[in-house]
Amino acid sequence: CMKKWLYIIVVFSIYSCCPGGVSNADYGPLPESALGFVPYLDDSIYSFKHSDGSVIHYQAIRETNQDWSHCADCCFEFSYEKNTTRMVPDQQIFEIIVEISNEDTVTLSCVVQLAQYFFTIPTEEEQYPNFEMVDSLLIGTTYYYDVFKLGSPQHPYTNNDPVKMDSLYYNYGSGILKIIMSDGGFYQLIPPSGS
Repeated sequence: CMKKWLYIIVVFSIYSCCPGGVSNADYGPLPESALGFVPYLDDSIYSFKHSDGSVIHYQAIRETNQDWSHCADCCFEFSYEKNTTRMVPDQQIFEIIVEISNEDTVTLSCVVQLAQYFFTIPTEEEQYPNFEMVDSLLIGTTYYYDVFKLGSPQHPYTNNDPVKMDSLYYNYGSGILKIIMSDGGFYQLIPPSGS
């Protein structure tokens, strides 16, 4: 309900600044193929082991919703579809949020959020040179292939935590494989049994 009122206020303020009115666009639903960039299944459990030996279990909650955005300076607003996966931990630690959307009409937008850190997952081959590709990554006795190493995470404000997120390993088949911290500690996926 609050989001609806906020939307009405924003739309009203945009219209009052745009003498010719506001242009609208609907980018439509996410293509089915977009969901393949994020492999998490709704209500499934994914486990990660810290380098100190502790294990964290995350429950995935996945849903698709309509969202909108606007450009006040250019008198333009648009709606698009966003698929969000919330990974809820069984301990007091950061949540993981993975979002993919068609907010950009040229390239699908895919982002992983860990606490206040954001990593961008490439969704097109043209983006690959911007990320380090790893031929394979061994976790336990399981090899993962076609892995992206994502570094230099973005965060919206200055982080004073002594330990920061450094990099993230990700592939389309399994999602987050490994999270490296600035102090050398890490979390890595516990491969599902049968892998």
